[in-house]
Amino acid sequence: MLGCGGDDPAPSAVMVVVGEVTVPTAVGDDGDADVDQAQPLFDETALTAGERYAVDGAFANDVRVEFVAPVNGITTFSEAGFLGVYNDLERLDSIVELVDLEQAGVVVEQVMRIDQEWPETLFADVPRDVLAWFSGADGVMASDIATTTWHGFPARSLTYEIVDVDGAEPCFPNRAGSCLVYFLAESILMIYLTGWRGTLYELSIHDRSFLLHVRDRPNAEVVTAALEIIAVDPAAPSSP
Repeated sequence: MLGCGGDDPAPSAVMVVVGEVTVPTAVGDDGDADVDQAQPLFDETALTAGERYAVDGAFANDVRVEFVAPVNGITTFSEAGFLGVYNDLERLDSIVELVDLEQAGVVVEQVMRIDQEWPETLFADVPRDVLAWFSGADGVMASDIATTTWHGFPARSLTYEIVDVDGAEPCFPNRAGSCLVYFLAESILMIYLTGWRGTLYELSIHDRSFLLHVRDRPNAEVVTAALEIIAVDPAAPSSP
């Protein structure tokens, strides 16, 4: 899934309301804090290939996210219910996004300008079948929904391409492609541009649904392969 969707990257996550970002603590494989095994992720900091990083504070305490950076220079951004991984420090070239759908919503009108007002009427709760909703939204050409697994978790998936919609217009200066909006993760709008392609997964973890967006961009496959989403039993006793 590399190199599709055009060569001109553009932002896919735009802050609408700036909230406090929790700086994560390092978590080792045994669930205890262990700086030697898993370093904390700091937003907008280039990661080092081969180093293990941990995300904490973005998701509920029964879900932990770690990964070994497969390449140098990728960056991350996290907020409540959201983790994004990018090819660049400016976060213009998104490759992987993970969203807790309990902390998310959908945008009811896909054709928007980023500089417009954002009343609450433009947002709605996530539908029960979020992949079916996405595949029927304006500007989406999607495959059939498949039942699968992802890293051992039950999952459903589809592949998509974003196509032009009447009235859509570029929303970023000097960036190719018209701008469409589908999901709101806490205070982050997930932006899709015409020409983009990728795969959307709905994962079932602890009876909750997570959305995993993998764009057809360089490094997306190796980052997705390295991503570890660990279901933690919050009732289990901690290690002594």
